[in-house]
Order: sequence, then structure tokens, then C-alpha cells
Amino acid sequence: IRCICLKGEVTWDKPNALGRFDIEVADEWTILRDPQQFPYYYNPFSMEMSWTAPKHTLLCSENVEYEWWAFYPKPVGRCIHFAQRKSKSGRFFCIGCWENHKHNAGDEDFTEVRGNISEPEP
Repeated sequence: IRCICLKGEVTWDKPNALGRFDIEVADEWTILRDPQQFPYYYNPFSMEMSWTAPKHTLLCSENVEYEWWAFYPKPVGRCIHFAQRKSKSGRFFCIGCWENHKHNAGDEDFTEVRGNISEPEP
């Protein structure tokens, strides 16, 4: 990395090993895990990170056992995954929880949603 200083301005050149082109990333949130397997939310576009669900995103509405919890009994709480389905009754589900709900409730109708994209409230 080299610094170019012109007229009091400082700029940095990207190392040649990283290539000439930048990779476009979507402005959406994803779930990552820390070394202890606790989930957190990350947006590569804005480079923001959050331990709690980001504002204006939709999470699954199911309660699940927290499989990453190291101690027993494992607590039960709201699913951490983003919603991808909306049932006729208006509940939001991730794909895994939707499959369980559909199997147990016989509910087949849904609307696709993108819960990992921040959309300000109107």
C-alpha cells in the first residue's frame, strides 16, 4: 500500500494483488457467527454490524431453541433468521420454520418477502 500526497490531500492505492476491479455488494443484511457461534448481523455494503436485529428488517416470528447456546437447558426465543415467507394469517417465517409450520398446520399459501433488506417505514 502506498500513500500519494498531493497538495495536502492523502489518497491510498489499492494493492495490485487485490485486482483492478471492485466487487459490487448488495445493500442487505446477512447472519454471521462469532468464534463462540453466537449469531450477529452484518451488512457488507454499509460495513455495519449488530448483535440485535437491524432496524426495518423482518425476522421470522417462530420461537426456536437456541442451538448455539453452550449451556443447558438451551433457551427458547425468537428465531434469528430473516423472513422469506408471509403466511395468509400475516405471520413471517424463514424457510426452515416455514417448512415446520406448513407440515404442522397444513398451510400452503404464502407470499415471498425479503426480510434482510432495510426498508424505512413509510
